[in-house]
Amino acid sequence: MNHHTPDPADLVAATAEEIVAAIAEDAERIARFRRRWLLALHDLGWLELVGPDWIRIGQAGLDFGQLSFKAADELLRDLEDYGRRPSPGRVRCRGQLRLPLQ
Repeated sequence: MNHHTPDPADLVAATAEEIVAAIAEDAERIARFRRRWLLALHDLGWLELVGPDWIRIGQAGLDFGQLSFKAADELLRDLEDYGRRPSPGRVRCRGQLRLPLQ
């Protein structure tokens, strides 16, 4: 039986290529996720409020930047208004607002 021992340099190169491919795949996935966030913020009219740099790719995923009190207040008011709207697909949890659906 002829066993060929792999060259350690080939193993290191293959491992390095696999690591680079995995990192690139993760970076691409996170970049797509960030883009979805930016598009959703744009669609809601909030991108101008928070700015495109509000969401950044960080070590563990996405990092959200700071907001001025004024911007945070506007965002919160919109979220409160949105939360008061009935939505057929939204499940209310205990303690959440209940709205008449008539």
